[in-house]
Amino acid sequence: MNPTRERELLEHYEELIDEMFEFKIGEMEYSAVRAWKAIDPRAFQQGFNEYVDMVLEEEEYEGVISIDYKGEH
Repeated sequence: MNPTRERELLEHYEELIDEMFEFKIGEMEYSAVRAWKAIDPRAFQQGFNEYVDMVLEEEEYEGVISIDYKGEH
């Protein structure tokens, strides 16, 4: 995967995490991504790797469907 695509996927993944989760200590709210990276960077990386695999599988599946559909004409 090229670095630009990987960076795009990382940005999207981080946006998803921050939208889905809140991280609060007392009354202070922090970025869930920053907290996750600081607390368990390996788990964050594993989650990102799984996200990338899922996206690539979906793109591959969509490509197969598109090719099959075009082949019927």
